[in-house]
Amino acid sequence: MKRVIIFAASVLALAACSRTENETTEVLSQNVSVRVHDFEGDASTKATIGTDNPKTFNWSNNDIIGVWPLTIDENQTATQMSFSLTGATGASAVFKGTGWGLICDGNYEYTSYYPYNANCEKSAIAIKYPANLDLASNSAISQVYPYLYMYAKAIKPANTESASFDFYQLSALAKFVISAPAGVQYTKMTISSTEDIFVTEATYDLATVSETAPVITPTKKVSTIGMSIDAVTLSNGEALTAWFIMCPTALSGKTLAVKLYDSENNKYEGTIPCKKDQVSGKVYKYSTTVVKAEKPVFDPASIVPVDLGHPNFLFAPFNVGATSIEEIGDYFANGEVETKKEFTQANWTGATATRHGNGRFSGGIELTEFDEEFDAASKIWGNGWKTPNYIDINEFLQWHCAKEWVTINGTQGWKCYNDTDRSKWIFLPATGYKDGNKVIKSNLGYYWTSHITIVGDSKTYYNEVCKEDSPNNMGSASAPYYGLAIRPVIEKTVWEARQKQNKQ
Repeated sequence: MKRVIIFAASVLALAACSRTENETTEVLSQNVSVRVHDFEGDASTKATIGTDNPKTFNWSNNDIIGVWPLTIDENQTATQMSFSLTGATGASAVFKGTGWGLICDGNYEYTSYYPYNANCEKSAIAIKYPANLDLASNSAISQVYPYLYMYAKAIKPANTESASFDFYQLSALAKFVISAPAGVQYTKMTISSTEDIFVTEATYDLATVSETAPVITPTKKVSTIGMSIDAVTLSNGEALTAWFIMCPTALSGKTLAVKLYDSENNKYEGTIPCKKDQVSGKVYKYSTTVVKAEKPVFDPASIVPVDLGHPNFLFAPFNVGATSIEEIGDYFANGEVETKKEFTQANWTGATATRHGNGRFSGGIELTEFDEEFDAASKIWGNGWKTPNYIDINEFLQWHCAKEWVTINGTQGWKCYNDTDRSKWIFLPATGYKDGNKVIKSNLGYYWTSHITIVGDSKTYYNEVCKEDSPNNMGSASAPYYGLAIRPVIEKTVWEARQKQNKQ
């Protein structure tokens, strides 16, 4: 059985038309049926629409289509019209228009599209595609609904009964079948090129629809797309199947690099040579086998910190266990200095960590902090690096750094800037956390601080939480045995002393 990580096909049907003359105040109620063409398999890549790619689209009550007139005269202005859903059965739907509506006498051309955008021109309708799809389960059709763009070729309706639009898919579907080692828990996948070829933002022109599709003009491209995977473990003979919905991409002659990451921060690599470009409405199949890559030799002494403007600390550019900014790195329990495969309350040893007082937190709550001996950043990296404490870092990250939610090399997270020099920044990936032997994926970055809070007999372990929709809401409590990431810091005085020593 193949595991479908993303589902991205659709079948849609639209409608609406009627006759209007010069009645600018009359509200017209006009209904027509429409037909939508599904994605088609591409024979050259042996792509088919099978049972692992269901083709069901459910209309929502608030669905609207846009209709543009292509014939403009004193009877029809150049204004876009909107038509709202009144009823649907399966893939077929009926839409009702108000206002002028369509002039159905066989002399006026109209084109239509979905979803409706009130602020657009027919020659430049904006579209966006995700560089990263962060999925928590296999039933993820709702994740791709915003990217099911469709267009209709021009029609000249002769009467209200026969007026209808044929809708076609603007996007392309890419089916990646990845053969990978069995018994490994995979958590992330990326597909990349040596150049920016994947379109994430573009416009398309309804006024110039060719025999194949409207003209698409890319406005933003990236080199890498990716997805988080909900801890998939393959059996022998099983392959990983991932669906991406994409803006049609010029892939002919390109070689794509495929990477899988597992819950132990290992990487598996493969390549895909592409023989043809993608076009709208087609499904393309790409296959490869990935093998485990050796971890690069890493020297902590080579790490150059980033100055975000904190008065006392500099920040590491990536997490402990990582070697590049987009990698999650290793997971650690609070007060433990080694990563492990399973994180449970029973195997947590951090309770034995020696801790000392560190002043007071807001509200008079006393904070304590573990000693260097129990600090993973200090033990693994050395050279003055340490896990930051809650007091020193929390307020600074909340209120003294400009933040932007971005995707870098297939990983989502916060890009945190120096307020006075935006050329200096760090990237905090959305790490999720590890409970038991499973990585719990989310749009949050969980990072340990070195603190616990003691209130009476209770102990609460603090960490930074970087949430997509709450950039200034950082800091929460976590179970101490959970596996979280660590972003080290180094004191400015320590770094400056090291630099002076290296010059001597």
